[in-house]
Amino acid sequence: MSKHSHLYKKKIGDVEDLRRRRSEISIELRKSKKEEIFQKRRNIESFKDDNDIDIDDEEASSTQTQTEKIRKYVEMAYDNDSINSFKGIQKIRKLLASSHKPPIDKLINLNILPKLIECLQKYDQPETQFEACWALTNIASGTSEQTKALINSGALHWLVNLLSSPHIKVCEQATWALGNIIGDGPGPRDSVLSSGLLPPFLTLLDRALIALADQGTSCPTTEPSKGDDYKENDKNKNKELSLVRNLAWVITNLCRNKNSPVGTDAIALLLIAIVKILQVCNDSQILIDSLWAICYVTDIGNDHIQFVIDIGLINIIVPFLSHVNYKVKTSALRALGNIVTGTDTQTQLVIDSGILPYFHDMLQQTDDEKLIKESLWFLSNIAAGNKDQIQTLYQSGLMPAIIQCSKRPQFYIQKESIWTVANFILGGTPEQVILLVLQTEAIPSLCDRLTIKDPQLLKIILQSLSCVLKYAARSSQSLESRDNVTLNILVQQIEQCGGLDKIESLQRHENAEIYAVSNSIVDIYFSHQSNEEDTSLSTKDFSFQTDATPVSDTTFNF
Repeated sequence: MSKHSHLYKKKIGDVEDLRRRRSEISIELRKSKKEEIFQKRRNIESFKDDNDIDIDDEEASSTQTQTEKIRKYVEMAYDNDSINSFKGIQKIRKLLASSHKPPIDKLINLNILPKLIECLQKYDQPETQFEACWALTNIASGTSEQTKALINSGALHWLVNLLSSPHIKVCEQATWALGNIIGDGPGPRDSVLSSGLLPPFLTLLDRALIALADQGTSCPTTEPSKGDDYKENDKNKNKELSLVRNLAWVITNLCRNKNSPVGTDAIALLLIAIVKILQVCNDSQILIDSLWAICYVTDIGNDHIQFVIDIGLINIIVPFLSHVNYKVKTSALRALGNIVTGTDTQTQLVIDSGILPYFHDMLQQTDDEKLIKESLWFLSNIAAGNKDQIQTLYQSGLMPAIIQCSKRPQFYIQKESIWTVANFILGGTPEQVILLVLQTEAIPSLCDRLTIKDPQLLKIILQSLSCVLKYAARSSQSLESRDNVTLNILVQQIEQCGGLDKIESLQRHENAEIYAVSNSIVDIYFSHQSNEEDTSLSTKDFSFQTDATPVSDTTFNF
């Protein structure tokens, strides 16, 4: 999908220039997402033996002693005696899992990677494979250079092979390690895919989902873990559920990177996998990861939005808007919000799913400010649609609540409310617009926001007011006749709520375009009420505007 260079319509009827504020919002969503789902997770130790070493304990040993102990563990790992070797691998794993700052570089420099990869190949020793996988998982959770060293060591082939292990905990740990590698960026991700990831990965997912279904596992609702380190606190929980959580997280990592997405064939397979997950699982952590994978796919462009639509995901996602878990709800809303940034046809399919009634409750929330913002962003894109979609939005009865949101103290909520109302006014028919402003508080709401500092929003508010007045004036042959009841009502509204004073003050605004549109509104619709002295503006008041020429209220180039 091409990026739109304009954030809203230049002139009435120019639908394409009113299209979606996709780029701006997507950046905010990616920043928010970074805090919610981590691209890498370190599997930390939930217990520590008395004999374990903690590298961060400066009182326990000097740096030299620490290095000597690390070297000792590596030597143990390379011991020809299988028991001593296993103990060495386990010590290294515990060292990587328990230390706040694991000595990854030291271990790499001591050539531990070849030994760990050798351990991956011991199919008759699943415990050894597991310990080696765990150690590699935490090495892959480090820096890009450390992850690159792991890739260059030849670990990918053997980690992918372990996805087919008959031992579920080995499968899960291999999945976790691969997820960390994929989370390092498009290059490592593609290396993992080139190693043949998808066939055994998807087979493993099917295996786990079938096991959950056969067991009748209800997938209890839980919150995702927090922090850079991730650990399983419940040692007795269902192993398949734990595995699916990791598989869903890996799918999320695979779907990241909008500027360098995976190929369409891989996307199609991953979307099929997501459908299966959403149909089987109700675990909050799994749902959040799966829905965020959809968010990433639908953020790529209209073609990828169509993939999501064709596989039937819209009707699967919509019910999650009423989920009890806040993060599940917002993830679903963002995924659907991305879909309505697409074509009018794609937007209509979301509307046809019966989604709009969900927003009555979401806009009334008093403690979920981010949810309100996301809801308004979604609705602003409906208002940026075609005339039928604008009519559906009006008939939904949501516009009064949308307008009311402009009175909330949070600026980012005010901003989304203004955009939604402006999109409605600038994209609707004259009849739709007049009906809106006569039956709601749209005019006072817009006028109240004329004191904000944001030039972009000031311009869109002024253009919206200009549009409303122009539509109202169309039924009158002449403004001088003053026989247009609708126009009179709207002019009085603007005056009574203090809008005229604010518009007149904007005639002295340093922004030339704000000056031009405010001057045009006063000159065309309000000059009859002022005497000549009041309406004659001295050129010295606009010394910054010497090169500007007044423009029509329908041709402002914002």
